[in-house]
Amino acid sequence: MPRKKLQSTASRPGKDASDKTLELTSLPPAQMVVSLPENATGRRNLDFAKHYGNGCDVVVYATQRALDLMARACAESDGKTLSAATIARYHQNGLSAFLPFCATMSAALKRELRLDDIDRQFIDQFIAHLRQSDVRLSSQKVRYATTKAVLAAMGESGWIAKDIFPRNPFPNSNRSMKGQTALSEPERRSVLQALKTDMRAIIKGSGSLTSEELAVCLLAIAARTGINPTPPWSS
Repeated sequence: MPRKKLQSTASRPGKDASDKTLELTSLPPAQMVVSLPENATGRRNLDFAKHYGNGCDVVVYATQRALDLMARACAESDGKTLSAATIARYHQNGLSAFLPFCATMSAALKRELRLDDIDRQFIDQFIAHLRQSDVRLSSQKVRYATTKAVLAAMGESGWIAKDIFPRNPFPNSNRSMKGQTALSEPERRSVLQALKTDMRAIIKGSGSLTSEELAVCLLAIAARTGINPTPPWSS
């Protein structure tokens, strides 16, 4: 894949400049994989190679760098800042939908996509794209939320504008969601066994709990006491 010479449009903040400055002079980069610490998902390498060469290399590289910074912070903090599993989900659930959309927008605009193209209108178009997809509403929300997390990190680094997200991207969505059916007895036993295994690992560990470990504890308490773990504001 030939490399393109591009002019950087990203801001260059003084603090942590070496980490948060995007080098856009030659894309695609030689390294197109973000390495993760060992994690529960089993995913150790987040590959961006297939997203390059589609008219949005600058955006692809910015998202890759954002996840690389997260992965390094995760490794340095032993998962206390953000778990590797969460970063993997950002790549698998969010960017797997967002980056192909960027390629489509590049084709529609008939030019290379720039970082300053990612504005409120662009986000609204992405939401409309998700709403028109054939996936369930819950999956649309996950794709948006995981994409937003990456874009928000890019905004914090000064690469794109911060105030680009609508307050309520999926209005009236709860009305279209049906209640969940209860687990069958075999399913319930399987869940309880998984919780038991996870709780044993948590008890044996040391240090602060990660967000995933706290979620396991909450589910274990709910299973033991019968408390509904669903927040009242989500219904």
